[in-house]
Amino acid sequence: MSDRDKLLAQLLEIQRANSSETFYPDANGCLRLSAGHVEGYTAADAVFHEPVTTLGGLLEKHEENQIRRAAGSGASARWTDEDEFACPARLVEACKSDAAARATPNCILYSTDTVGGNSGSPVLDKDGNFLAINFDRQRLGLMNEFKWSKQYSRSIGTDVRYILWLVGTHDNAPALVAEMTGEGANVCEPATKRAKM
Repeated sequence: MSDRDKLLAQLLEIQRANSSETFYPDANGCLRLSAGHVEGYTAADAVFHEPVTTLGGLLEKHEENQIRRAAGSGASARWTDEDEFACPARLVEACKSDAAARATPNCILYSTDTVGGNSGSPVLDKDGNFLAINFDRQRLGLMNEFKWSKQYSRSIGTDVRYILWLVGTHDNAPALVAEMTGEGANVCEPATKRAKM
């Protein structure tokens, strides 16, 4: 057992001893099942993050970062080494030329309690429909390593509608989408119409 694992175990014991909360079973340091809601959060005064992002929003962030990188000085200099919103040229062109592509949801936020090791887990709605693939937590939600917060803890998933659009339309593989969704007809229509949510 690593020093980190020992410290986290001690922290859990302290939390249990000093809280009236009910703690879920912790299997091998990785939460196995969690429930929550698709919801945004208030990051700061008058700053609200919506629970669903779109390819159009990603394109806007990409273009803004391109402008900052071109300026390359002062506060914007930090953007010159790494561009977290970099988009391949083909994706940029698809978004610029197709309003339906821009409207495609690509990420969702949800208030589940996830931890390291939950990446790649399916995100399901109350009826068992596949919504997303869990992959990260928003930056303020990194506190989940220690304690879940109703106010700030939000996980991020890649929306299934983006996955279906990316595979079926952008990469022109509608047969794969048909296989994934169990549909035999109309596999070329926009993924946003097919995905159940």
